[in-house]
Amino acid sequence: MEKEIDNIKPAGLSEVGSSITYIPLETTDQSLLKELKKVIIFDTYITVRDVYRVLMFDNSGIFIRQIGNRGQGPGEYSMSIMDHCFSTNGNNIVLLVDGQRCLMFDREGKYHNTYKLDSRNLAVIHFIQ
Repeated sequence: MEKEIDNIKPAGLSEVGSSITYIPLETTDQSLLKELKKVIIFDTYITVRDVYRVLMFDNSGIFIRQIGNRGQGPGEYSMSIMDHCFSTNGNNIVLLVDGQRCLMFDREGKYHNTYKLDSRNLAVIHFIQ
């Protein structure tokens, strides 16, 4: 990368898309973010992840719910959320937590299952990203 640093050129927004839509996210006590890590716009939902939470908004920016919680029980996580995504069919939201577990929730925020990962699974997940 160091060799190519001088080849960086500015890109205009017109090279990325034809329009920009600004969607202000509703700010409530429940939807305040600490440090934005990732935003996904999928179907009619927007999910936003900070270090410890994934929040879901509708496509107009109205806060809907938090996905998952910190804790020690089923479907809960004790450390930070490393990543999140929608399942291939879009019906579920998957949180990668604690480095070795994926927690699956439906769009209503209901916990469904935990999948333990080994090093082979993690390599595939990092490759896909």
